[in-house]
Amino acid sequence: MMNTVILIGRLAKDVELKYTPNGTAVANTTIACERPKQEGKEKTTDFINCVIWGKTAENAANYLSKGRLVAIEGAIHTRNYEDKSGKKVYVTEVNVTNVKYLDSGTKESSPSSASVNPFAQATVSYQPATNVFSAPVGSGASPLSFSEELPF
Repeated sequence: MMNTVILIGRLAKDVELKYTPNGTAVANTTIACERPKQEGKEKTTDFINCVIWGKTAENAANYLSKGRLVAIEGAIHTRNYEDKSGKKVYVTEVNVTNVKYLDSGTKESSPSSASVNPFAQATVSYQPATNVFSAPVGSGASPLSFSEELPF
């Protein structure tokens, strides 16, 4: 059996970082993912709750903000609890294991790497003046450029 999800979208809100009683970082955010437009219908966007743990959570809180384009990888988790009125509430969210930056951000001191994963193998650099991502020579990757503006 497999429970793996990869989503590409924009952060619908800033990353909220907290710590568990034993000191483990946990961050919550929401990613807005557009569905493919169907003929004769309006564009639809899904807002998906995400939970990020550990160093990845701390990096996300430090370097990501509302409107940033990201790719996330993780697993779908469901849980339930009783609210104050005794009603059972069901929650579905993505337990994130990996986050990749897909655009240049405006938050200060953003890293030169396109990955929040501290174990990333390749370093990808971004040149703001030219709006181009480039990989190290010999990596086999070609430069990637884009000119998309943030809609937020």
